[in-house]
Amino acid sequence: MSTATVITDTDFLGFTFNGQHCLYDLKVYRVINGDRYTYDMAPQRNELTAEASGADGMFFFGERHKQKNFNVDVAFEDLSESEFKEWKKFCNNKDICDLIFDEEPYKVYSAKITGTPQFKVIPFDIGGERVYRGEGTI
Repeated sequence: MSTATVITDTDFLGFTFNGQHCLYDLKVYRVINGDRYTYDMAPQRNELTAEASGADGMFFFGERHKQKNFNVDVAFEDLSESEFKEWKKFCNNKDICDLIFDEEPYKVYSAKITGTPQFKVIPFDIGGERVYRGEGTI
């Protein structure tokens, strides 16, 4: 008889990019919008086809995988000024780095942050020190 292991939400709340884990190294949580996780079961494909004059249909020459885009929603609270600067530095990385999601530790993507990460941030003064709380998407 086999036994099942319960997967908790914390198993799905992180990712590692460029060797830095969002939660353990940067104090930033990956958040899931909704109550279910969505998986693309296969990569998007670009079919290589051509039409020939005077012939019906299409000629099929194969297919190629398209790049995969991820939107990663994150949230954070009580980041110190120096931790917030580290987070901004992390989001401005221009290199292609390894990306690993906690729920699929066996998959390593070669990824690059594209576009401009957007964050809604509220700074607070707690005990004479500035801390940041916010959320956004990479």
